[in-house]
Amino acid sequence: MIKRIREYQKTLNVSGRYQRYLILLIFINAASMIFSLINPLVLKRLIDNVFSSSGDIDKNVGINILNYWLAVLVIVFAISAVATYLSQYISGKLSATISDDIRSDLFKEINLKRLAAIYKIKSGDIVSRIMNDVVLSQELISTYVVRLISGIMGLILPLVIMLTLKWDLALICIMPTIFYSVISWIYGNLLRDKQKRVLQATGNITSFLTESLSIMPLVKVFCLEDYQKGRFASVGSLYRDASIDMSKTIASYISISSLNFFVPIILLLWVGGRMTLEGTITIGTLVAFSTYVTQFFGPIRDLSNLWPNIKRSEAAFERLREIVDLDLENEIHNREGLVVTQGKIVVKDLAYSYNNEQIFDNFNVTFDRGLNFLIGDNGSGKSTLLHLISSIYKPHSGRIEIDGKDISEVNIKSLRKNISILLQNVQLIDATIYENISIGDLNAMEEEVIEAARLANAHEFIIKLPQGYHTQVGENGMKLSGGERQKIALARAALRKSRIMLLDEVTSSIDEKSKKSIYAALSNLSKDRTIIIATHELPQGIKGGIFDLNDLRVQPSQTATAHLAPSPGEFGPKRRE
Repeated sequence: MIKRIREYQKTLNVSGRYQRYLILLIFINAASMIFSLINPLVLKRLIDNVFSSSGDIDKNVGINILNYWLAVLVIVFAISAVATYLSQYISGKLSATISDDIRSDLFKEINLKRLAAIYKIKSGDIVSRIMNDVVLSQELISTYVVRLISGIMGLILPLVIMLTLKWDLALICIMPTIFYSVISWIYGNLLRDKQKRVLQATGNITSFLTESLSIMPLVKVFCLEDYQKGRFASVGSLYRDASIDMSKTIASYISISSLNFFVPIILLLWVGGRMTLEGTITIGTLVAFSTYVTQFFGPIRDLSNLWPNIKRSEAAFERLREIVDLDLENEIHNREGLVVTQGKIVVKDLAYSYNNEQIFDNFNVTFDRGLNFLIGDNGSGKSTLLHLISSIYKPHSGRIEIDGKDISEVNIKSLRKNISILLQNVQLIDATIYENISIGDLNAMEEEVIEAARLANAHEFIIKLPQGYHTQVGENGMKLSGGERQKIALARAALRKSRIMLLDEVTSSIDEKSKKSIYAALSNLSKDRTIIIATHELPQGIKGGIFDLNDLRVQPSQTATAHLAPSPGEFGPKRRE
C-alpha cells in the first residue's frame, strides 16, 4: 500500500506538500483514540469499585467516587468532541485542497500535451476524469494515509489493554481477523474492476451530454429529439448496469463484513461469560473487554474497507495516469528562439500520413510575404499543412523552414508567438468582446485593442452594440453572427502582431458582405505579414499568391513542379497581380 501511495504522489505531483496537515490529523486522531480508551477503564472502576461493592463502602464515599469518575468521563467526552470536530474540518479542507491542486496540475499537463494525443480521449471523458476521478484518487493521500496509521494505532492500543486484562481471552477474540483480511483482498480486486467500469460509463455520459449540447440546433432542425433520447437511454443503461453491479458487490461485501462485530462478541460471551461465572474475571473486566473488542474490531473493519477503497481509487488513478502519460510536445529547452524578418516559409521534401493515409509525400512549396491562397478540396491537406507549419503536427520526414530556420530546431513557444492561426470554427471564450480580442496580447493597452479591431474591420459593428466592447459573447460566441465571430478572431490575430497568419476556411460559412470586409482587412494586414489562406475557391478581385493542392498531395514534387513552377524539386505559388 505504501508503494501505491508513493506512486500516487509521484504521478500526481503532490509529494510532501501536505505533510504538516497529515501529521496534525494523525496526532488529533491519536489523541481522540487515547481518550476513547479511557472510557472502558472508568466503567470497569465504577462497576468493580462502586456498584459491585456498594454494600462494602460508605454511601457518601461511593457517591464521591461516582461523581469523580463521572467528571472524568465528561472531560473525556468534551475533549473527544473537540478532537472529532478538528479532525473532520482539517480532513475536509485537506481533501478540497488536494483535489484542487491535482486538477490544476492535470489541466497544466493537458496544455503541454500533443494535440493528436489529447484527441485520443473524448473531451467529455476528460472533464469527467478531472472532476470525478480526482475526488476518488485524492482520498488515498488525504484520507487513507491517516486511516491506515490511525487504524494500526487503533488495533495496537486496545489489543495491549486486552492482553493485559486477560491475554488468552484476547487471542480468542481476535482470531476472526484472518478471515476478514482474506475477504478484503478478494473483494478489493473485484471492486477495482467494477469501479473502473462505473468511471468509464460516467465519462461516456459526460461526453454524450457535451456533444448533445453543442449540436442542439441540429437536433431542433432535424427533429432528432426522440433519436437523441434513444442514444441517451443506451449510454445511460451502461452506467445504470455498471452502478447496479457495483452496488451488488458492495452490498455482499458489507453483509459479510457485518460478521466483523457479531463473531467476536459471540466468542467473548461464550468464553468470557464462562470465565466470569467461574470467577476467573470480574464483571467489570467482561464489560471493559466487550468495549475493547468493539474498539479493536472497529479499526479492523475500517482497514478491511480500506483495501477495497484503495482499489476503487486505483481505478480512478489509472484513468488520471492515462492523461499524465499522453505524449508531450517534446519541447527541448535552450533551443534558439525564432526571429521572423521576411516571413518566408519553405516546405522541403515533406512527408506526412494520418491513420495510414498518405497526406503528403516528397512535398515542396514556398510562401512569401503577402497574401497566399492555398486551394484544395476537402481532404486535400490544406488544414494539415497549416497545422504542420504551426508545429501542432510533426512531419514524418522533410523539413519546414521560416526565414531559413528549420522549425523543428527552434523553441516552440517562440515559433508560435510568431504565428496566428484562425480556424473555420472560431473559438471564443465566454467573456466580453474586449477580453476575446485582448488574449491575443494580454499586455496590450486599450488603444491597441481598439486599433486591432479597426484593422479587422470589427470596430464599427462593436460600437453599435449596447455595451460595445464589454458585450458578453456567450459560450463559444453564440450571441454573435458567424461574420462577427470571424472579425473578432481576426482582431485577436492582428493584436498579436505575429508576422505569419494562417487562416483555415475562415470565410466559408459567412455572408458575402462579411467576406469582402474580412478580405479587405487581410489585404491591409498582409503588407508586413505572410498570410496563408486555405480555401475551396479563390475570392474575386483579391491579389495574392496561388497554390493548388488538388491532386497533388500524394504525388511526387515533379508533377506539382510541372504544373506550377519552372524549377524542379521546389515550386513557388503563382501570383495574381
